[in-house]
Amino acid sequence: MITDHLYCVFGKRDVNVRADKKSKTKSKSVSKVAAKSPSNVRRSKRVSVKPAPRSHVRGASGRTKAPLVRLGQLWFLFKWSALCVVLAGGYMSVNWQAALDRVSMSVSRPIANISIKGDFQWVGKGAIQELIADKLNGNFVDINLLELKQHLELNPWVKAASVQRVWPDGMVVEIREQRPIARWGSSAYINESGTIIEITGNSQLAHLPIFHGDETLSRQITKTYVEMTEMLSGHGMSIVGIDVDATMAWTLSLASGIEIKMGQYDSIAKLRNFLLVYEQQLAQVQQQVKTVDMRYEGGLAVAWVNDVVAAAQTQ
Repeated sequence: MITDHLYCVFGKRDVNVRADKKSKTKSKSVSKVAAKSPSNVRRSKRVSVKPAPRSHVRGASGRTKAPLVRLGQLWFLFKWSALCVVLAGGYMSVNWQAALDRVSMSVSRPIANISIKGDFQWVGKGAIQELIADKLNGNFVDINLLELKQHLELNPWVKAASVQRVWPDGMVVEIREQRPIARWGSSAYINESGTIIEITGNSQLAHLPIFHGDETLSRQITKTYVEMTEMLSGHGMSIVGIDVDATMAWTLSLASGIEIKMGQYDSIAKLRNFLLVYEQQLAQVQQQVKTVDMRYEGGLAVAWVNDVVAAAQTQ
């Protein structure tokens, strides 16, 4: 209501002021034209200026007092408007404080629900729950999610973890496990990117091939293993072991029991030559083959189970 009244007062006064200014400007402009024009000097008696309406033109005393009355009304409205704003602000501050109290009570509660997601093959949910319990030392908002994430990823079987709060007292933990593709010695494994992951023992990974070599070669060995596996799978064979000695000489162990000595260089090309000879001469007698030596230029040597050595040429 105060805003509407204030608008009406300003609207009415603005109209009056504009009318006064307009009438004064018009009177002055007519007088100036009459004074400057020679024709108007001769006809000065005929020029008449219509006085402004009585309601818009006042005497000297009226013109000096009217602005004081308007300022007084504005000051009155300003005081009441300010008082209303102060009262409204006080009322709102009380409501906001109550709302903040309610929010504070909600977020200060402890974690009540924890959801653990992921495909678990190598690490159990129980182990993840224990890792989470180690860091549950605060309420809903006090738990450091980044610190909990890093703590979970310390587990050698956890490749990545994500942690999120769920209002009002929950938390979602998602685990992405490592993917071992081979054993490295007796206390580690290699993941799909060729990284060596140390664990207490890898006997549970006995079904995976085992690699031996310098740790700096782990990525190269993994890459070569993947290529060789694709080549051998088309012939019904698979690798169960790779050994790279100090001289960088490669030796493959196949699931059929055949050992292939590759030497230091061109292991992929030598494996391709082996497969050629295997399909032509060795596939039918593979159970009698003990070792195939591919270190010969343009040929290979075969050691049989009964210690008989045979040589073959590759074209």
